[in-house]
Amino acid sequence: MRFPLYDLVLLSRPYSVANIIALSLVASIYSRGPIFDTFTILDVFFSVSLWSGLIYLSEFIQKDKNRPRIYIVLPLIFLLICSLIAIFRNYVVLVLIGIGVVSTILYSTKKMNWVGSPFVFLFRGVVEVAIFFGILFFYPSTPIPFFTLILPIYLLTLSRNLIGDIRDADFDKYTLVKKTSQLFAKAVSFFCLSIGIFLTGSLVLSFPLVVIAIGIVVINNAFFLHKWYVMATTFFFLNLLAGFFGWGAGLLNLGFLLVTLNSTYRMVKRKSNQLGVQY
Repeated sequence: MRFPLYDLVLLSRPYSVANIIALSLVASIYSRGPIFDTFTILDVFFSVSLWSGLIYLSEFIQKDKNRPRIYIVLPLIFLLICSLIAIFRNYVVLVLIGIGVVSTILYSTKKMNWVGSPFVFLFRGVVEVAIFFGILFFYPSTPIPFFTLILPIYLLTLSRNLIGDIRDADFDKYTLVKKTSQLFAKAVSFFCLSIGIFLTGSLVLSFPLVVIAIGIVVINNAFFLHKWYVMATTFFFLNLLAGFFGWGAGLLNLGFLLVTLNSTYRMVKRKSNQLGVQY
């Protein structure tokens, strides 16, 4: 028996929450050095609250019949929490929260038939950028790593979202994929990711993303590719954290490859899985 709370937690995209936590740690440790204390926890709490508020806001706007009904009070609670943190730490971050809200509202119109629907994927990475900037602004003396961190994070999020749109092409009628083609959307995704990898300046740190770039070219199963992309994003953030602590990324990259091999479990045909999963 499933409970409403269980479904609500799933709607927050726990797999993406993992990335948000890792992203907030990257921003926090970049700003302050390899320190883990109460402020680090507060940074993570701010990020998860903002993410939850925006994702539930998106669910409220889209009103998917196949998902639990979201009342506006739920996203407002989370947005209030992160806003209170911003007021007490740096009220300028309220502007970033507002930008996140606007970008989420625009992104949520992708299922609507209007002239901007094919381009709303451009707003998807704004949430992650707002979270990163928000934490940087909590520590005002921090230099802004726009080209080496923030822009790559935006581009990889945008790229991953396009793969998600390919996955949902049979259900979403007005996205870039439907207005052009899956091949074109893949090309845009590959281009954005390639630029992001180049900007990081390190093939070792961005190794999981390099593997995904190859996957975009050779893998046709968008469901598997998107799931793999989410995991690669987590390992990329972990590689950044390892770099900040002065650790090598080799073991994490090996871990990524091993987990990738584990994820092929459903692809193997067996009595309980006659068709397997085509990729």
